[in-house]
Amino acid sequence: MPAMLLAVPYMVAAVACIGLSEHGGWFNVLALLFIWNAFKFLVAGPATLVRLVRVRARESRARRILAMLELEAEQGQTGQPELALRR
Repeated sequence: MPAMLLAVPYMVAAVACIGLSEHGGWFNVLALLFIWNAFKFLVAGPATLVRLVRVRARESRARRILAMLELEAEQGQTGQPELALRR
């Protein structure tokens, strides 16, 4: 989400360029560039959050499976009857 905060300076720069474009020059092009970059940062924030949630869920699943396998291996070495592990 901090990446989304970088959109604010880009929007401020775009507003400044739009104000300067009244005097002529290439400020309209710069304003479009700043707006484009601001939108990229606004989209990157939630997209990164979704990817992070997916990775954390996958890591949690892998830890749970590893713990189950370690428990099964431990019970097999000590000669204890295996427990039925269910999710």
